[in-house]
This record gives sequence, C-alpha cells and structure tokens, in this order.
Amino acid sequence: MKFNRRSFLTILLLIVVAIVVYLLAKPSKSSPEINQPQTTATTPSISTKHPSAWTEQPIYDDSEKSQGVVIKLQRSDPTAFLLVRSLETSGDDQLDLKSISDGIVASLKEQSSDFSLISTSTSKIKGFDTVEINYSQPEADNKTENKLIVVPLSNKTYYLNYKVKDASLKGLDSEMESITEDILARIDKNGNIGS
Repeated sequence: MKFNRRSFLTILLLIVVAIVVYLLAKPSKSSPEINQPQTTATTPSISTKHPSAWTEQPIYDDSEKSQGVVIKLQRSDPTAFLLVRSLETSGDDQLDLKSISDGIVASLKEQSSDFSLISTSTSKIKGFDTVEINYSQPEADNKTENKLIVVPLSNKTYYLNYKVKDASLKGLDSEMESITEDILARIDKNGNIGS
C-alpha cells in the first residue's frame, strides 16, 4: 500500500488526536477540586469573556501547561468545567474533519467501555472549521456529559472540552456557545491565542 504525504499527515494527526483525547478523558492529578483553595497557581490562565456563572481557574502546575492547557473555567449548579488545550501539529492545509471525528470517537471507545456517543457534527465557528463530539461517560459516582470541540489548524489544534456532571449539556448550550465564540475570536491568523 503506497502512502502519500497527505495520508501520512492524516495518520499522524489521528495519533496526536488520540493522545489528546486520552489526556482530556484522564482525570488530572493536579486539577483542583471544587473547594480547593486557588492559592497554589503558578501559571495564570488566559482571561476570557464568559457568563458570570463561570469562573476562571488557574493553571496549577507546569504539568498542565506542558499538556497544552491554556484555559480552565468552572461553574456550579450544575457543576461544569471547561478545559482548553492547544497542541502543536504539523498538519495539512486540507484537513479531513470526518477522519478527525472518527479517530477521536474510536479513541474514546477504546479508552472506556462506558463511553456512549450522543452525536458528532462539523461546523464553522468564527471562520474556523470545527468538529463537535457530544458523549456521556460515567465518572466515579457521577454521570457526565461532554462536549468536545476540536479546532484543527495547519500548525496547531485546539481542544475545548466541556464537561457537566449529573446534568445535561442542553441547559448550558447558550453559555457554551458564547464562551466558545469568545475563545475562537482570540485565535490569530498564526493559530496563537491572545488574552
């Protein structure tokens, strides 16, 4: 079987996506619990405009930063989190969104037998092609619903992972849309995100 450059880059991108999905699904040992004081932050998060129910969370250590964490938000009632990661990629200018979506779903299924796909879609947000994957997955004693928005660029990929515990994402749609649009509006032509 002959591999061309595009096939190689697509496979490489899928491998990177699988690693990122694994990191997004894996609970971070350094992630603060809801009641943990926020005095141990070593790296400030990027400031975003967000609904008042959401609060910015500091990035707690170099481990989170090395995993590409650039933004963390949290809210209560219902308890929800947003973790935004950015990873350097050596991608193709013509990315296959369906392959990206299929690769992430396959990776999530491999990582957890309790994974349940709700929906996948592609869209344009603030001029960027995006992949959206909605899924549920039990976590400890809680049922969680997740919305993963993937923004693949030629040199970088952003992963916006919303997670809500014991509630539906549907009730937070307008808030998540507002936050997502604000974050994507901050990405410049080089794929860098500004505050």
